[in-house]
Amino acid sequence: METPPIIVAPKKPTRRKRSLAFTLNFFLPGLGHLYYGQRRLGAILILIFLFSFGWSVTHYLSVMGKTLDMGFSGDLLKGDNLEQIESSYHDGTAGWALTISFVTFCTSLVTLEKEK
Repeated sequence: METPPIIVAPKKPTRRKRSLAFTLNFFLPGLGHLYYGQRRLGAILILIFLFSFGWSVTHYLSVMGKTLDMGFSGDLLKGDNLEQIESSYHDGTAGWALTISFVTFCTSLVTLEKEK
């Protein structure tokens, strides 16, 4: 006696939750896109955000190092040291980097496409 073949129902595709993707984007812009299946956009957003955020943190640490170095050396009030420190805080580099980070963050929150 032959046994009939076992028929297995195909697995249903898993539905991705937009709320979870949104939450992931909140913690790291682009991560929710990766979860949601939009890999190219997610990777681009992650790279832009990490580059610009790293740029702003590096700039901040550089300026703080310069300030602390001058402060502890005792030469803070000599010559134009204060003006040099002030100009390094206001050169615009960190502002641009933070702006790019913020725009990337906002873009990642509003660009999740509906599931097809």
